[in-house]
Amino acid sequence: MIWLLACGVFLVVAVGANRHDPASQAGERHSGTGGFEVFGESTVNILHDLNSVDGRARLGVDADELRGVDIIQLRRYAGDEASCLNLNRVRKPQLLGVNPKRLAALDAFAFTKTIESARGSDGWGMLEEHFGRDVVPAVGDSATITWALGKSVGDKIDYVDQKGRPFSVLIVGMIKTSILQGSLVISEEHLVERFPDVEGYRTFLIDVPEKRLQIVISSLGRTLRDFGLELTPATEKLAGFIAVENTYLSIFQLLGGLGLVLGSGGVGLVV
Repeated sequence: MIWLLACGVFLVVAVGANRHDPASQAGERHSGTGGFEVFGESTVNILHDLNSVDGRARLGVDADELRGVDIIQLRRYAGDEASCLNLNRVRKPQLLGVNPKRLAALDAFAFTKTIESARGSDGWGMLEEHFGRDVVPAVGDSATITWALGKSVGDKIDYVDQKGRPFSVLIVGMIKTSILQGSLVISEEHLVERFPDVEGYRTFLIDVPEKRLQIVISSLGRTLRDFGLELTPATEKLAGFIAVENTYLSIFQLLGGLGLVLGSGGVGLVV
């Protein structure tokens, strides 16, 4: 009887140990924020390069206010919501197209598992590898792949491109819970090839110089409000996802604790 109670206590404690702290190492590249200070999403595609002088001028962005700011722009193909905010099983999550070299150069986000590569690539470099005809490599975070999709590294998801041609998205890598939750990330080249009508960018990962966070958020939000741009500090974005996960863990822990109490009472009656 004692070992059963011990196992119950261990399970309750183990569940609690899986809680995440969004503030933990939030500024590090291997954290869930990827080291980015701001996460942005727009309702209308932004066609210009927000890093170039010409692009900022065309959009009317104050170059001085964005001094030292670096923005990684991602194209987005709409799909199902695959974050922990959606309790349903997802079939085709949205796809984000990025230049893999940008993320690889920063060593952004922490990979927990990858598929074996013929060329020996790892991390974001795998998005540029060839895995077969009509196969597009993708990376997703652990919550999206495991819980929303019910998949694992090495699994495929079937899509149909803009021209009606079927293709498969192969999950080649998994990263820790991150601000990219809810999507699968593929190379921008593959996304444009499959969905050429997806022009411009709607998702943004923004590096901001120290102590200029609010200035940058205010400047971009004001200038690009007609694009429906919503900017959120990356730590807040991550905290929103983690809060949901921690709530699930609290429920499991509560039920486990209740079962432990009832079990202890039952053992007491038997003894």
